[in-house]
Amino acid sequence: MTEICLEDVKSYLRILDNSEDGQLELLLESAVEYIVSHTGLNEGVVRTKNDIRTALLVIVSDFYWNRDYQTGNKYHNKLVENIIENNRTNFIA
Repeated sequence: MTEICLEDVKSYLRILDNSEDGQLELLLESAVEYIVSHTGLNEGVVRTKNDIRTALLVIVSDFYWNRDYQTGNKYHNKLVENIIENNRTNFIA
């Protein structure tokens, strides 16, 4: 398994130039942190596990295309929520 990178994000979003690379890197890092905090997995696993890579791409895409910065405390995407739940190691008893 290879680590997710900026080129993966740009390919998923179909972005051909480099004008937004900094913003995309920031969004990818935010997506990684989001999944790490919600699963308890370490960053290396989050960046390489195939189903989580899918969730990362979906989150980055949502962050990129929906930049209205809605208020609220929970990100809602059923696909992402299901992937997170299936990979969760930090269950609260």
